[in-house]
Amino acid sequence: MDNRQFGPGFRQSDGTMKGLHDSTDAGGDSTTEGQSKTITVLMSDIPRFSAFAERTTAAALARQLVEYRDAMARVIAAHGGTVMQFLGDTLIAVFGAQVPRDDHAAAGVAAAVQMQASGLTLLL
Repeated sequence: MDNRQFGPGFRQSDGTMKGLHDSTDAGGDSTTEGQSKTITVLMSDIPRFSAFAERTTAAALARQLVEYRDAMARVIAAHGGTVMQFLGDTLIAVFGAQVPRDDHAAAGVAAAVQMQASGLTLLL
């Protein structure tokens, strides 16, 4: 299991990490210094998604991606995580960033196991 520390200067181009920083700032004021925390980052994508996308219509693909994303977001939230970004079939989520918790790694692994068990059936 790989936990990395993201310190000052870590920025997401769409501002999502800035939003995390703002929500953890005790005074409510945004600063540019950031914070250093140990968190868990979960990244996933759908196996064989390109092949699946090639054999289905755009409307069906969009509908199934919405279902998949909704299901995965519910799993992440149920384990105390935050979805940072969806890009195509890729999902990036964090655990222990907004609300510090000692078990962030275990929560991320539990979410990943549940995602694998529940999500892949949506696209098969």
